[in-house]
Amino acid sequence: MSYVTVIAGITAPTFDALQKESDKLLAPNGNLIALRSSWQGYSKDYIESLIERAYQVAKTKSEGDPFQTLLLYVDYGDETTTLLKESFFPFSLPFPIQPPPMLQGQSRPLLNREVNSYIDNLVKESRRIRNVAKTVTRFTGVANLTPLLLPPVNFRGNELMTLLRSLYDNLHSCKNVDNLILEEIKKFKAISPLVRPPESNQSCYSDGRLFFKSPGKDRHGFFRNSAADLHAKKCLLNARSRIGGSYPHSFHYDCMPVRGALDKSYPNCHGDNGKPKERHVNISPSDYII
Repeated sequence: MSYVTVIAGITAPTFDALQKESDKLLAPNGNLIALRSSWQGYSKDYIESLIERAYQVAKTKSEGDPFQTLLLYVDYGDETTTLLKESFFPFSLPFPIQPPPMLQGQSRPLLNREVNSYIDNLVKESRRIRNVAKTVTRFTGVANLTPLLLPPVNFRGNELMTLLRSLYDNLHSCKNVDNLILEEIKKFKAISPLVRPPESNQSCYSDGRLFFKSPGKDRHGFFRNSAADLHAKKCLLNARSRIGGSYPHSFHYDCMPVRGALDKSYPNCHGDNGKPKERHVNISPSDYII
């Protein structure tokens, strides 16, 4: 298992103290990405730099090595914070943290105590987010069908986005991660229960337009690192984790039309059009068309 912990929004002098901490405390056996923030908010360039660095880490990992993206971000409660979260949806697990302490005019001893206390809390939160990500992976890394891995663009039902948004926004604050995930999946199934396609002995999910069938053991295609530079940076990150939970890199859906013929094309992971096969279209959780 590989992972990257992204820490966003820390300003000086707290960031300087953060730089002195060992990566082993904040991301043991993983990778740490932290960029100094020059103001209380997030510019588009700052966000893109974070994603670029996370992408470069993911690209060095073997496709078969489970990978997670974890996001610890300072919540400034403004539009730029919303933009940051949207940019990491739905592949990361986001945890908000308090802004660094205001330290202007304070004595050196008091400044050091405030900064050290903040860093100690950051280490605790980094440990907590890893534990939550492990729980999410128990639901996303399974062999059986789970609605958590349905492709958010090509699955047209609003219930999928409701499910993903609820988990994305609330996992950081819930007391029982398992219960929240199970409850949200239950709500999804109440709207989109498993169905049995004609001439099939296995159930699957459907949005009324496509049957999203499991490929079983026939994992004949996946998003390869060698093709990542032809995509948006987020495509690779989306192809490796869902809300911080890793999933099998070769998993995809063999999709068949509920009625009539397949469309001539389907939107892929970065907004281009992907061509279907003659009788089905292979769609991965990230909306990558295989």
